[in-house]
Amino acid sequence: MQENGPDLRQQVPGRGRQSKRTGTPDIAPKRRSRQRREWIVTDMTGETKNIVVTGRVAWMMERLVEVGPVGVTTFDHPGVRLSHYVMCLRQEGVDIETRREPHGGAFPGRHGRYRLVSEARRADQ
Repeated sequence: MQENGPDLRQQVPGRGRQSKRTGTPDIAPKRRSRQRREWIVTDMTGETKNIVVTGRVAWMMERLVEVGPVGVTTFDHPGVRLSHYVMCLRQEGVDIETRREPHGGAFPGRHGRYRLVSEARRADQ
């Protein structure tokens, strides 16, 4: 292990910033705070529960509520891992239906359309 290696702050642009509090080099960028939302969800059996979701999972929940019975597909949001966010919401107890739909184009196949079955509303509204 090399003790006196090269100083990366001099080699990589933007790595020479100083922390305002301590005056030490601030190499890692600061993380933005995640979006945090609390929802009141009523499932198909009529049971009501409060869930708290953050980040992209919170975004997915808002998106499912916005679009209503139309649902969301990866064609609407290419590059986003919708199936993962749906899985996370299902683990929280949210009922989400997946319908398989055929699609054509250069690479024909099937894709999933996710639709919120539970009734959901934001707790702060």
